Amino acid sequence: MGSFGWIDGKYKEFTVVDNATGPPPENEPIFTERDLSDTTVVRGAPYTFSLSAAYTHYFNGGGDLTGQLGWAHRGRTYNTLETHDSSRQKAYGLMDGRLTWLLSNGNTSLSLWGRNLLDKEYFPSAIDLTAGLSPDDPQVDGTGGQTTGTNTKYWGEPRRFGIELRHVFN
Repeated sequence: MGSFGWIDGKYKEFTVVDNATGPPPENEPIFTERDLSDTTVVRGAPYTFSLSAAYTHYFNGGGDLTGQLGWAHRGRTYNTLETHDSSRQKAYGLMDGRLTWLLSNGNTSLSLWGRNLLDKEYFPSAIDLTAGLSPDDPQVDGTGGQTTGTNTKYWGEPRRFGIELRHVFN
């Protein structure tokens, strides 16, 4: 099996209004309008694809053994409207697998499965409020970390394994 997805999105018109609070004692609201019409579409990889294969061996006395292996690839994504490099997740792929033994009664199965078999580190989501500062900006500390704003990455699941027992009651 396989699949392919491609997004070539463009914004015809995209305006946002940022708001902030002015300095004390007035603390008056400050509104800034920004035109982001030429911005790359974010949160969507320009392409994705997946490939998977399965093979089933049938036993003479009933039941079967099925092995499956799959690969899912996702192109780069951004987590900020301005497509800052600090919010960019590079393209990555994940491999999953499953081995299922269906007993001869046709109702009971035992599966061994694994997800992210290559233990790829990735973040499918992030909140990046670093304002797109470059590493040589004086507001960035010497380790490449941000001293103002925040960049929080929500990491994807690491390699996992499991055993699953199922029984269907008629």
